[in-house]
Amino acid sequence: MKFATFEQEFSKMMEMRIRIPAITAALLLLVGPRSLAQPNAGSPYVHLRELESERPLRFGTQKQLMVDNEVLCAWYNVRRVQGVLQKHPSNPLLEADTPWEETARKSYGIQLGTAIYDAQDKKFKVWYQIEQHTGGSVVAYAESRDGVKWVKPNLGLVRYQGTMQNNVLLHSDHLGRRPLVGSIRLIQDPRERPAERRFLSCSISPYHEDGGRFGGWNGMAYSADGLTWHQMAGGLRGGGGGGNPSIVWDETLGKYVLFHRQLTEKADPETGTGPRYIVRQESEDLVEWSPRQTVFHPMSERWPEVESMKVYRYEGFYLGLPSMLDNYVRGDVEQHLIISRDGFRWDYPFPKEAFIPQGAEGRWDDRIIWWPSMITHGEKMLFYYAGARYNHGVKYNPPHKRQIRIGLGWVPLDRLGGLRSRERLNGKGALLTRPFVVEGDELYVNAEVEGELRLEVVDTTARQFDTGTKAHMGHYISAAEKKFDGFRREDCEVVKGDSLAHRVRWKGQSLAQFRGEAIRLRFVFNDATIWAFQVTDARPGP
Repeated sequence: MKFATFEQEFSKMMEMRIRIPAITAALLLLVGPRSLAQPNAGSPYVHLRELESERPLRFGTQKQLMVDNEVLCAWYNVRRVQGVLQKHPSNPLLEADTPWEETARKSYGIQLGTAIYDAQDKKFKVWYQIEQHTGGSVVAYAESRDGVKWVKPNLGLVRYQGTMQNNVLLHSDHLGRRPLVGSIRLIQDPRERPAERRFLSCSISPYHEDGGRFGGWNGMAYSADGLTWHQMAGGLRGGGGGGNPSIVWDETLGKYVLFHRQLTEKADPETGTGPRYIVRQESEDLVEWSPRQTVFHPMSERWPEVESMKVYRYEGFYLGLPSMLDNYVRGDVEQHLIISRDGFRWDYPFPKEAFIPQGAEGRWDDRIIWWPSMITHGEKMLFYYAGARYNHGVKYNPPHKRQIRIGLGWVPLDRLGGLRSRERLNGKGALLTRPFVVEGDELYVNAEVEGELRLEVVDTTARQFDTGTKAHMGHYISAAEKKFDGFRREDCEVVKGDSLAHRVRWKGQSLAQFRGEAIRLRFVFNDATIWAFQVTDARPGP
């Protein structure tokens, strides 16, 4: 096949007396002004055009946390740092200390199921298990006005350990009234529901029609007040350790998403053992679930297994809190942090750092940290967690050593992971975002700035040009970004200090004029940590 040269095509056009402006106009209508190639005057083979960038992100007014690289395309002289969790000085805040919890003191203590802040009742609430030395657990409830001083109310719902004066929850169905057995792991579903189903939970132990209790099954339940629970259809296999399920509603999928520990496949068929890891499933009704899909199995030398993983939906992404387990050498458990945008592919930004670290030797939580609950409250992200001194897998430690208790830690709001300028190169760091559509007027940045921070707005396209003759190669084609007058770095009002919401302005101007358009943002800073940013219409608040 023979291809016509540029000169031949051009001559043909001239012979047909077709006017170049008419062709140009037609092409502009078809493909738009930025896509039309313009030949360089010095060569018919070099076409210089504006460089289009990738398709812009659309994240609305959601906060963009710097714990992963999702919104970034480039960075300079920075390192990612994990937020430092502070533990409450009064820890542990909850332990087995009532007469009816004597069986827990002879066993493993009390285990955290779920902690929340109930804005409707203006109370912190905790559902926990009273462990039985004969196996299994019953579920109890505690509440607090400040999240630190807890009350175990006398509910009087069911007889337990010979008394009605207790805080044990009720399992009520057509088979009768009995203590709630298993665990309350609240399903995170913010949608409106009928009042009688205000709370949904997984992990109760259902009852058979013959009155016997099912083992190896995490049953579903609903409740109007969180105290009296009713069994409903659905659930999933439980087994040793319960599988420890975590269920969230994903508003983008319109489905429930379940994360839990696999309990079926084993690496060694002879011993029936193998590393624990996390699988994912989906459901529209909590009854029928999609096939399991493996999503987190890091195979770390220090932490070869994942005992369980609590998952939260937060600002459009999945926040995972895996309990990393060494069941072979030390028998300890440590809480780490992972991030995902879709629930399948997970970033593990700090594989060598605990997010909720074990306590110092001799402390109540110096061996095991697990099953945390996250609460965003005020200017903090609170993490209630269970801690213990015994070694995982060792059943017969003295009771005072194997007691599980409940404590509290926190980080400042949205400071899970950030980007810190390195000390080298005068401590200067820089970030450039991927293109995104502006859907608010104001820009706020969550940052600790000991030096200074400035930002600039950059166009999503770049201009290509011939730099001229180079001695060693002749002509050289380069490209340059396009900036906006009035929104350059030198126009930005200097940002200093420590704030969860620094407002950014350029000589008094906001991002309002860019609303509906795609832009990039460049952060240039020294001696600073950038934790998050948000484009919104109102100042971010707790």
